[in-house]
Amino acid sequence: MFPFNLTGPQFLAFYAAFSAVALVAYWYYTSPRQAPARSTRSQELAADPYKIACLRGGEEEAIRLSIVNLVDRGLLANDGLMLKATGVARSDALRIPLERAIVTHCASPTLPGALLGDRAVRAACVEYDKDLQRKGLLFKDEERRARLNALRVVVLLLGGIAFARILQALSHGRANIVFLIILTGIACWIAYGIYSRRITPAGNQALTNLATLLQRLKNQVSRLTPGGVTNEAVLLAAVFGIYALPAPAFPFVEQIFPRPRGQSDASGSASFDSGGGGCGGGGG
Repeated sequence: MFPFNLTGPQFLAFYAAFSAVALVAYWYYTSPRQAPARSTRSQELAADPYKIACLRGGEEEAIRLSIVNLVDRGLLANDGLMLKATGVARSDALRIPLERAIVTHCASPTLPGALLGDRAVRAACVEYDKDLQRKGLLFKDEERRARLNALRVVVLLLGGIAFARILQALSHGRANIVFLIILTGIACWIAYGIYSRRITPAGNQALTNLATLLQRLKNQVSRLTPGGVTNEAVLLAAVFGIYALPAPAFPFVEQIFPRPRGQSDASGSASFDSGGGGCGGGGG
């Protein structure tokens, strides 16, 4: 029965073509059908650096940025990795829920990892995610669920055909199944990559526009002044990542969040997939 009556090379050619068609169909199914009703201007996002960080790297990125911003403004103090609210920090005086949650949690010394996993801190980021979905910059929850269901179908289809062929080969005493296993793994990996997209094309465009808008500031990063005097530092870190801040002026960044091994200074820049308010001085 076709395609199981094909020879080994012929079946591999068929399977590669079938996988390509299935993946293209899956990509098309998971792509937005229409553009957002109203495009989001860069200025709207620039007014809320935490939302930018959430768009670029998810809730954990928004939390990291908030921690860095609070330390820079003197509302949190760090002793190496340990964080603690300072005497001038009053959670009830902070108007941003994420900052309030972090300062409240840091009433006693705590590690950054505990903040990243704290339920109240994560809950303070939910509105960022919802607003970005409403603006069409992130895929909506229902779209993600539909993508997951479709992924299961694609993996089941590709894996089922490959599994049946492998059983057929083994039953006939043939063991030349390595290429088929590799091809199946690659196809399923690509399918998962399509599924894992968070950011819509409109979201990618918004991030690209922000990166272009802040390129001059990034080129003059050594002139940034710590202390939360302006919002330039937190805005730069929101768009390009916290490691874009100059280490001499912001040494606490790598003390709190040690740079991943092998990551260069250019890492943490605006890298967007295809598919984190008011900060800076006086944000309280």
